[in-house]
Amino acid sequence: MRLRLDFKLERLPILYRHRVMSLVKEALCASNSEYKFFLYPEGLKRTKPFTFSLYIPPNSKTKKEKFLVDQDLVVEDTVFHPKREVSLFLSSSDQQFIANFYNGLLNLKEFAFVEFLNEAGERETEYIRLVRAIVLNERKINREEVVFKTMSPISIEDENDEPLDILKSDQIDQRELEKFAHHLNAVQDKRFKDLRGYGLKKPLQFVTRRITKTVVKHTLKGFREETGKPYMFLTTYHGEFTLKGDLEDLRLTYQVGLGLRTGQGFGMLEVV
Repeated sequence: MRLRLDFKLERLPILYRHRVMSLVKEALCASNSEYKFFLYPEGLKRTKPFTFSLYIPPNSKTKKEKFLVDQDLVVEDTVFHPKREVSLFLSSSDQQFIANFYNGLLNLKEFAFVEFLNEAGERETEYIRLVRAIVLNERKINREEVVFKTMSPISIEDENDEPLDILKSDQIDQRELEKFAHHLNAVQDKRFKDLRGYGLKKPLQFVTRRITKTVVKHTLKGFREETGKPYMFLTTYHGEFTLKGDLEDLRLTYQVGLGLRTGQGFGMLEVV
């Protein structure tokens, strides 16, 4: 199931994914706290049955501003000033998640999205407000070969949490691509076991079409506490590719995303 949620806000920092995650948690808590604590158990990690992508209008002005990524951690970085609503696209295989999230948003009315520091050093809260919600039709997948495009970049790493560099001087490195495909399969197999009780029915084949490498800034509380750094740099990929595999696997991939950190706003796909 897919939703498009249009929100009104004046300023959006480049580090926004962790705040969308907080919005999800707050909405779930507002509608069904028991389900929220099931999906986000204290001290444990649980595979999330959803992925998301935030669309920022391309004509948005940008400038460097100071904002907080934690209670007392200030960062000066790029801030978008959208001229119209930003759109949160969300996809899930779990109707219970969609219902709880949507109902929670209606209960929230508004959400304190981020705090900025003005020139006088005073804090200013930027609220995000829901304008409209639209249920989107899922595209039909009836073949074992699908052309996808990314709505949010794909994150894949090796067993040592190192990025896989499949593009060297804008050319595909076949050896790295094989490693990429291997780890992609390992990630999806584990996620599917967690979500439905069994892994991939057969290996996925990843065939590049038009792929670009992008370094993304991202932050998480655990990362900040462990490293003392305000954010991490992730090597990710976006563009178009062909994915071959079992029909059921392809459909679930379409619903819950591809790769690592899908519940953090990575790996959301659309059928071309």
